[in-house]
Amino acid sequence: LPLRPDVIVATGPAMAHLVTLATQSVPLVTQVPDPVSSGYAKSLARPGGNVTGLSDSVDETAVKTIEVMKQLVPGIARVAILSEARPGAMRHAATFERAARNAGLEPVMLPSNDKQARLDAIGTLAAKGIQAGFWSAIDVHPRMAANAALAARVPLFGSDAGWARLGGLAAYYGFEPNPEQRLAAIAAQILRGTNPGDIPFQLPQHFRLELNRKTAAALGIKVSPELLLRADRVFE
Repeated sequence: LPLRPDVIVATGPAMAHLVTLATQSVPLVTQVPDPVSSGYAKSLARPGGNVTGLSDSVDETAVKTIEVMKQLVPGIARVAILSEARPGAMRHAATFERAARNAGLEPVMLPSNDKQARLDAIGTLAAKGIQAGFWSAIDVHPRMAANAALAARVPLFGSDAGWARLGGLAAYYGFEPNPEQRLAAIAAQILRGTNPGDIPFQLPQHFRLELNRKTAAALGIKVSPELLLRADRVFE
């Protein structure tokens, strides 16, 4: 790195990946979904390397997503997990695979780096006896995936802000209202001399559940009053 910075702040998995390709010695403060599975940290409490920052707490969101899925799709037994086939995406998808198994569901992994193939796969889920899907990919606009699911009459869940607003049935995700302030505070610790490997990855301050009641109605899914009250946002 020609500028020789004392610390780098880079948000998002793509930027974090690029920075770690360039250096493994300059401290990096970043926000990534699962730093341990992604190889950035030995553990959340003691990262051990040059990377620290904020984690989206994928384990928490995976467990809660499956919980909501079981409430909205009674009797569900099999769930498809559609993801990209690259290593980082597969590690992210595997978190939801474990959560599904632990909840007594059979996860069906459908990884592919072909965007259209993943969209087309949504239309085949019902014929395979799969009652719902989880969209783990980030390289396709959520509205395209949501529209494909509506056309196939398959409940499709996500874990990103905006998923339900764009037509997906439901999303549960970690919400950080002021990520820049928290990242800056961590960077300041490093500038004062703290080793980044000794600074724990911080978890989200809030979690959000979003539902799309219009999508639920189109799929013939009844949303219970309890779940509506629990939701942070309900889209009509």
